Amino acid sequence: YIQADYNRLKQVFYNIIKNSIEAHSKNIYIKYELLNNLINIIIQNDGEEASDIDKIGDSFSSKVFGNGIGIKLSKKIIELQNGKIKYYNNKHGVSCIITLPL
Repeated sequence: YIQADYNRLKQVFYNIIKNSIEAHSKNIYIKYELLNNLINIIIQNDGEEASDIDKIGDSFSSKVFGNGIGIKLSKKIIELQNGKIKYYNNKHGVSCIITLPL
């Protein structure tokens, strides 16, 4: 089991997947890895890359509409669950890795 608030995690996943769709992704992949007492949940898309990936979760938004508050809120929710969230540009889009305790 993941030691976290189910409803809050649902908000986070909804936001990340919604952002992937808004980045014109044709494919979104979700997978997980178990590492000791942690789980890594990886959400990858093949949409547009983020221009300043290091600022995602602070005050960054490349969307025409919206102000990135969903990304900031997602980061805060994950941190309150004793987890971490990180975004990476990959060859074909953006990957989000969420690490949570089991």
